[in-house]
Amino acid sequence: MADDFNQRVIDEFRANGGRVGGMFEGAPLVLLTTVGARTGRPRTTPVMYARDGERILVFGSNAGSDSHPAWYGNLLRRPRVTVEIGDGEKVESRIATATVLRDAERDEAYARQARLVPAFADYQAATSRVIPVVALYWADDPRARAIGDELVRIHAGIRERLAATRAKVDEAITGSGDASGATGTDRGTTAGPETGAGPGAGPGVGSGAGRSADLGADLGADLGAELREHCLTLCSALHEHHTREDTAGFPLLERRFPGLRPALERLRSEHVALADLIRQVEELFSGPHTADPERIGKELDRLTAEIEAHFAYEEEHLVGALNALDTGQPPR
Repeated sequence: MADDFNQRVIDEFRANGGRVGGMFEGAPLVLLTTVGARTGRPRTTPVMYARDGERILVFGSNAGSDSHPAWYGNLLRRPRVTVEIGDGEKVESRIATATVLRDAERDEAYARQARLVPAFADYQAATSRVIPVVALYWADDPRARAIGDELVRIHAGIRERLAATRAKVDEAITGSGDASGATGTDRGTTAGPETGAGPGAGPGVGSGAGRSADLGADLGADLGAELREHCLTLCSALHEHHTREDTAGFPLLERRFPGLRPALERLRSEHVALADLIRQVEELFSGPHTADPERIGKELDRLTAEIEAHFAYEEEHLVGALNALDTGQPPR
């Protein structure tokens, strides 16, 4: 049975510093322990691996079967895994974070593996499914565990600021603000770009049948000034975040994990496109269209959609790597 065969390989691996004989003799193997998605119990499987900078890659070939191996489904649910790796004398057990490679990065990594071990080309030819490639990032340094989580937190703060700015535009359109005439400064202060806290509620724009006619004038005064404050703070936060990634975070990741280069290049390109969108939104608050909240709302919606797609891709590809870095300086 497969379980009996795997257990013999596991016992031999642990007894001989990571070396095994038979069909796997000379092959680079690790023991991968995942947590069962249904049982919640640890499950250990011998798998072949390839080194890629300071991470290792494992391949869900399942010998060309039409179904993914059980360990792959397990780590999708719980990406924190244990890896046993040997040097011929001893076996070291380390904690790692699993990240599934996508698109060109996956294709390039699998093609390299197929060139090194031609059986992997046969496995892919035998099945219609795309054989997954999973990067394992060492995560047993306590200083490194929260860096990716910090990126997610920063993104959440920017998302909140976008929502707060959009709410201000809706307030301008509907005239639902506070009519007391208090300024934004009277009710709260604007948080710094990393906190995610939004400013206080804005002043009203009047009520009654004349509200639409008076909207442009009102936007040109208190509410227009507060909207500008929201927008400029948001745009400043995005600019600072992307500048730090481009100048510090991304080069560090590229050096440590060369296989991330395609994802990082895509993110850099998206930074350029987003910078252009941000400039367009900023211009709305400095040009003749400041009194047009509907146009401002549409541009903010477009910017929000692009930012959300950018953040989702970045979190999918970089959080695992960031959580495995052994530096205490996360990109912000």
